[in-house]
Amino acid sequence: MKIRKSDSDNFKIFRWIRVAALLSGAAFLFNACESNIEKIQAFISPEDLPTVEAYSFETMFTDSGEVRFSIKAPKLLRYEGEGKPYVEFPQGIELVKYDANQKIIS
Repeated sequence: MKIRKSDSDNFKIFRWIRVAALLSGAAFLFNACESNIEKIQAFISPEDLPTVEAYSFETMFTDSGEVRFSIKAPKLLRYEGEGKPYVEFPQGIELVKYDANQKIIS
């Protein structure tokens, strides 16, 4: 007749296997995650991001209280980096010019 291992011996073996698996998993997780600030800052530079972002943008330019131009755009992006500030309209722009009688010229 064969001698059976007691349940306590099986429990001890299972416990050590479980501890070893948890430790190796934790070591993998801590070594896999790396926080390199220089890489992150190079990927998303603040100079490359717009300072102003507007949706459904609409404005009017006036002269002596009379509307001269009307601008509409679905999206406006304004950049103010080290160089000259500029504005982009990535989805297009609609510019309307008015005469002195508020009629559309172009």
